[in-house]
Amino acid sequence: MSGIINGTTNYILTRMADEGAAYESVLKDAQELGYAEADPAADVDGLDAADKIAILANLAFGGSVERSAIPTAGISQLQGRDVDYAKQLGYGVKLLAVAERMKPSGEPLPLSLRVQPTLVPNDHPLAGVNGVNNAILVEGDPIGRVMFYGPGAGAGPTASAVVADILNIAGISQATQIDDRLDPLLAANSWRRCVLVDQGEIRQRHYV
Repeated sequence: MSGIINGTTNYILTRMADEGAAYESVLKDAQELGYAEADPAADVDGLDAADKIAILANLAFGGSVERSAIPTAGISQLQGRDVDYAKQLGYGVKLLAVAERMKPSGEPLPLSLRVQPTLVPNDHPLAGVNGVNNAILVEGDPIGRVMFYGPGAGAGPTASAVVADILNIAGISQATQIDDRLDPLLAANSWRRCVLVDQGEIRQRHYV
């Protein structure tokens, strides 16, 4: 799976791409609009996205992932010219969180997890996810490719997520069996060992 799971950084990158706005200026606007905290480090340094992809990997692959082991890079070092160069090459810049099962599979299950600014081709489904919106693109057998999309920052989406979590916690407290497979949160007990593959073993292309 791969996705844009931090609305604050996506808002900043969208403004930088569409308006040529400076990072510092857009960050200030995001704080005034309530999209970013007074201390934005968790968002702009990729820490919030790393927390979320660790949880999603647990749900998807059935094994706990050590958050501190996830390679994480944020957007605070990006400059306007980086975004401009990407546009000239036919790409958009997105802060992607990625979790994938590596081959060959086995026990413990090898996974690759990472959070990093990524050049996304303009014809890719995630390229059109702009503003404070989030999206998760899931690929697997036999489901193929499925994308889940919606707002990821602001008072409304945050309140909705908090209420949903409270209802899930209330449901868990009343559950008679913790392995109830009807609710993914109830089924999120780690039943297999997972290890993160060293990034040096993965072939990637990088923008210099």
